[in-house]
Amino acid sequence: MSTDTDAKREATFARWEQIRERGPLRFILLRGVLGWGVTTAVLWCALMALFTEKDWVQLMTVALVGFPGGGVVWGTVMWFVGERKFARTPR
Repeated sequence: MSTDTDAKREATFARWEQIRERGPLRFILLRGVLGWGVTTAVLWCALMALFTEKDWVQLMTVALVGFPGGGVVWGTVMWFVGERKFARTPR
């Protein structure tokens, strides 16, 4: 059982090394802004338009400003969490 765990740990470690090589800005933009921010903005806007009588264009404008900003924060936090795990991983 420990070999499965070790293999998973090594795969995660190797994947994070590849992500690190590309740098934090790319990670934050792709995972935070696009992956979390824009996706959440579109889903929130669709749900708000469905369940309220607000203007879809106004909702989308607000969502595409606010949620990607939150994505920057989320991506930055996740970068530092990943770096912390990377530093603590025994090699």
